Amino acid sequence: MDKEQTKYAIEVMQAFENGKFVQLRFSSGTWTDDPAPSWDWLRDHWRVKPGPITCWVTVLGGYLVSTVHMTEEDANNCVHPEMNNGWAVHKVVIE
Repeated sequence: MDKEQTKYAIEVMQAFENGKFVQLRFSSGTWTDDPAPSWDWLRDHWRVKPGPITCWVTVLGGYLVSTVHMTEEDANNCVHPEMNNGWAVHKVVIE
């Protein structure tokens, strides 16, 4: 391992030690939770499990998603109450 790879490995292992979840990548490219990593860095790849992503969507009639927004304020700015016509803002959390 070179210095950058070592630095990355230390960051992932410290995050695990601090209670964060880590994931192992299989040869298929799929990441899966690893509750007891073996830390064989020459054979396997780990990362700190990404946190959930929160976004807001504007929805028409409860089913037609128009736009995805990074903030609730941006979503609300797209839905004017006086021109609502069935539009609503919904919070979405992607794990």
